[in-house]
Amino acid sequence: MRYLRNLFFSVLSALLLAVSAMIPGTQAAAETQTYSIGILPQFEARKLKAIWEPIITAVEKESGVSLVVRGAPTLQAFFKQYKDGDFDFAYMNPFYFTKARNPQGYVPLVRDTGRMLQGIIVVHKDSPIQGPAELQDKVMAFPAPQSLAATLLPRAELMDKFGVTVKPKFVRNCSSVYYNVAFLQAEAGATMKMALGKQPDEIKSAVRVIHTTGKLPTQPVAAHPRVPAEVTEKIRAAFLALGKTEEGKKLLKPIPMKKIGATSQADYDRLEALKLDRFLEKK
Repeated sequence: MRYLRNLFFSVLSALLLAVSAMIPGTQAAAETQTYSIGILPQFEARKLKAIWEPIITAVEKESGVSLVVRGAPTLQAFFKQYKDGDFDFAYMNPFYFTKARNPQGYVPLVRDTGRMLQGIIVVHKDSPIQGPAELQDKVMAFPAPQSLAATLLPRAELMDKFGVTVKPKFVRNCSSVYYNVAFLQAEAGATMKMALGKQPDEIKSAVRVIHTTGKLPTQPVAAHPRVPAEVTEKIRAAFLALGKTEEGKKLLKPIPMKKIGATSQADYDRLEALKLDRFLEKK
């Protein structure tokens, strides 16, 4: 009797699966997967959302891949999520594509090939400090320990070019650096060069640039190796397609992304020579 009952349920299950496969959309729905994309919190949350939501919508439409944006309130928290592999895709700090900082094996897909990253060092407009050599032991604001253009590169150049070490004060983001300097909460600050133009006029007029760093490759959109290759290539192609239309270029401009192009790990390997790990805070 038990044998017959088990046979009955086995046949019933097979019939239900067969019928399910015949219903339009059932199999497609079962196979639909949403992939997460982490966005580097270089701006405050509302601004970041306003910039990236229409971009992600356009990429979804072009690629046919469902995406959900994930992030973190601070750069430090975001970097931890990246290191832990929490994101399927990520718009990420270039430093984290060096061999030592990429344990998950994220693969760079596209980046802004129309510009390079640069950092700047600023002081209050009325500060007596005229150059980087005068910053020895000064309190200096940075957006995060791991920020490439705004923290690691300026600290490397201060030490290697000017023999200077500072007392770092880590704040939330690049905008916070400007506010700290403008309101005399830090004697100097380092941020990304592009971030200065995005500050309110009263903040821009309150600070003065005393140093501009060298150039490095820009932040890439990258994929975790667990993402199927065909999905990765659809996302790459969708981002590249945005750069071919005027509407797409307008969407990418606020990131800012001047000219989107394909990239690879080779573009970031040269960061190894800078030995930037020496400036990461020891815990």
